[in-house]
Amino acid sequence: LEGRAAVAGVIAARLRPGFAVVDLAGLAPRQATAGSPPPAAPAIDDGALAALLAAEAARAFDLERGPLLRVTLFRRSAREHALLLAVHHLAADFQSLAIIASELAALYPREPRTAADGAEGAGGAAGADASQLPLPAAVHGDFVRWQQRLLAASGERLWSLWHDALRGPLPDLDLPTDRPRPAVQSDRGASVPLALDRQVAGQVQALAQEQGATLFMTLLAGLLTLLHRYTGQVDLLVGTPVAGRGSSAGADLGGVVGCCVNPVVLRTDLAGEPTFRDLLGRVRRAAIAAFAGQDYPFALLAERLQPVRDPSRSPLFQVMFTLYRARRPEQQPLAGFALGESGAEIALGPLTLRSWALPARPAQLDLSLSMAETPPGIAGSLVYAADLFDRATAARMALHLQTLLAAAAADPDVPIGSVDLLAPAEREEVLAGWNATAASYPRNHLAHELFEAQADRTPDACAVAAGATRLTYRELDRRANQLAHQLIRLGVGPESTVGLCCERSPDMVVGVLGVLKAGGAYLPLDPAYPAERLRAMLDDSGATLVLTQEALRPVLADFRGLRFRLDEDWPAIAALPTTRPRRRAGPENPAYLIYTSGSTGRPKGVEVPHRGLVNFLCSMLREPGLAAGDRLLSVTTLSFDIAGLELHLPLAVGATVVLASREAAADGRLLLAVLRDSGATVMQATPSTWRLLLAAGWQGQPRLRALCGGEPLPLDLATQLAAHGESAWNLYGPTETTIWSAIHRLPAPPAAADPVLAGKPIANTRIYLVDRRLQPVVPGVPGELLIGGGA
Repeated sequence: LEGRAAVAGVIAARLRPGFAVVDLAGLAPRQATAGSPPPAAPAIDDGALAALLAAEAARAFDLERGPLLRVTLFRRSAREHALLLAVHHLAADFQSLAIIASELAALYPREPRTAADGAEGAGGAAGADASQLPLPAAVHGDFVRWQQRLLAASGERLWSLWHDALRGPLPDLDLPTDRPRPAVQSDRGASVPLALDRQVAGQVQALAQEQGATLFMTLLAGLLTLLHRYTGQVDLLVGTPVAGRGSSAGADLGGVVGCCVNPVVLRTDLAGEPTFRDLLGRVRRAAIAAFAGQDYPFALLAERLQPVRDPSRSPLFQVMFTLYRARRPEQQPLAGFALGESGAEIALGPLTLRSWALPARPAQLDLSLSMAETPPGIAGSLVYAADLFDRATAARMALHLQTLLAAAAADPDVPIGSVDLLAPAEREEVLAGWNATAASYPRNHLAHELFEAQADRTPDACAVAAGATRLTYRELDRRANQLAHQLIRLGVGPESTVGLCCERSPDMVVGVLGVLKAGGAYLPLDPAYPAERLRAMLDDSGATLVLTQEALRPVLADFRGLRFRLDEDWPAIAALPTTRPRRRAGPENPAYLIYTSGSTGRPKGVEVPHRGLVNFLCSMLREPGLAAGDRLLSVTTLSFDIAGLELHLPLAVGATVVLASREAAADGRLLLAVLRDSGATVMQATPSTWRLLLAAGWQGQPRLRALCGGEPLPLDLATQLAAHGESAWNLYGPTETTIWSAIHRLPAPPAAADPVLAGKPIANTRIYLVDRRLQPVVPGVPGELLIGGGA
């Protein structure tokens, strides 16, 4: 091309491909004594042979000296060989391999020669002389000259077609991956097979004919639907290779051996929720337009478009689709064979060739789908970037594509967002198997009754510790009973809301249990909150009574209801009975009312019934577990719902609640001292608080279980927590579903590339990920979270 730098090259006088025979049976190749038959059984197993093939296939080419074609014959036995053709893409493409294969077949006789006839080589068959093959009508130089003439005559017209088709921002495909995308793309890849049986293949072909489309277009529509469902994107770019031999311009270059293949970019609009039939029409139009410009070189197209270059992705498109359909009938068997998956066969004279899937395959793109018509139906191979995807993920993609194509072909008038992706077995696993969480728990109990039962079992055990103050289970129960009798006198009962505004002291725990025993629901009011927020919560909840302390009188200066001070006013109830009042609430009555920030920033009240709280506590006692000997360091403000675990869970099992002061909970150095001195075996905190501890120099405690939630847990913090104690747990759940809904024990140590999981649903809880149509998304794909359950 004019104005472009010239590239120096050397044309060899004669092509000398590399050729080697590796005798795996221990025979010296070509020097074996006549009449000494090789062993009948293969010398090495398939796994060892696969390793040899993979190593030879991965050996680098010397681009200066060549050769760019290496042929290696591995002899396993007299009747079984493995032939490896390693060809650099500079020297050949798929069309070239089809030509080579057809010519190789012509060199084999119909019947094998015997050893007495002097046969040598693979299987003892002597074929025709290569000079008997017809000379090619064109060579690679003819292709180069044709392309130069084409660009001179029609280059600007072809460029105009592409400029119109690819105008505007070109989106990158944002597939959900198993690992973060590396900064620089590698070619590490592997593949998984897929197949459409004869019935589904027939339905797909019938749909194509009905719509005036090709099989290629119909399969591509299926692939685009899959990508749309995985990403939600509606502007999709997919590449496809064309033979690049001038067929669209009437040139006779079909017999050229060399790298002539040219990628074509297919851009399709999936906006507006089209049906599969409508999408097929869009794909047909896009494909016809793209193939009209197929002879324009891809390298020149990328240069002139100047897309934003990202070394972590291939330019213009990240997914390629290929439908292998050889141009000549005698080359057609190679289509299935070229997929590289086991099962494809080629009859080569007296020989039968079967493809061998190598354990690793180069991946130039995120995904490359190859398909071909075969006698049993349509076979395929999905090559994936191993840096991004696990094999299980790629296999799931292949299964989803098969399911999708079968469903779309059976009913093409279904919107593409509603076409089934999940096979029945997978749907059952996602909806039911992963939500098999049914577990028994005391459904008729109230939250404080779990504490009362424990107080009866271990009355002298320490229940609450705060600084130098200690309360046994007996003392805590009696004080809470006295408070409950006082609250009942003040009119507290089921559906009553009682505000609780206290410093982090035993008074706070007495207040919580006293309200529950009276049948009411407590409303946590953090004294550090702005007065305006406290006032809004009190007004919205309708609370007319607040339990507080003398030092906090100014915090509630605007409150017009009744204030009862748990310190200064305590003498007024010291003479009240220490016996438990009769049950006044039921499992469906609220245990507490807590306010979240709300999606608009306006506080939103959530009532949590005893039933939900009891189920949650029983589930947490199973996992992560808590026992009577444990000491839980409580650091969370009562106004954050996760404090419910820190107070109620230890008291339900006979453990000790150690209350950290407000100052200690906010200061890493103070908190570190409390954690060490308290002998805590469990601590629950947000990631922010755990980072405070680490920044203060916390080195971990061997017996500590670290519970983390309330904020996203970064991988680096997860790794540190898992290494700093007995175990570490990631917990997730919105306030409305009672504190935590999902739990996950962090592996120790976590894999560097693994995400931090939200976990599995707790007991009697169901979790679904759905799309905007409320259909379950496929595993690994983002969706809207729905949480439900009988508790």
